[in-house]
Amino acid sequence: MEIYDSLLGAVCDEYDRITLIKKSERGEVTLIRHRASGNRYIFRHFSGSSEVYRKLLTVSCPNLPQIMEVGEKEGKTALLEEYVQGDTLGEILQGGLLTAAQAKQITRQLCMALWVLHSLGVC
Repeated sequence: MEIYDSLLGAVCDEYDRITLIKKSERGEVTLIRHRASGNRYIFRHFSGSSEVYRKLLTVSCPNLPQIMEVGEKEGKTALLEEYVQGDTLGEILQGGLLTAAQAKQITRQLCMALWVLHSLGVC
């Protein structure tokens, strides 16, 4: 059995769907919870290449979610990634002005994530 089929089966059999985060013509992004451990993950299922996510499988960066598993079959990709709880940058910016220290911290984190992605040739 291919990783793609195995991952789809595991998500159906071992995880509960918490909420649909995004749905488009290309696919879905869903917040799910592993029944046995209670851990939450993001499950992405979409039409398109898994190349970027496969490259990120072996990357550990505190400013990027960890990719746990990726499978691709017939132009469809399924992947499981770490769920990172927190506010989006948009939500933070809507909250008002940031202090200089907060702006520097966010800028450093974004630059580190972009550096990792650039070093892999994915941006």
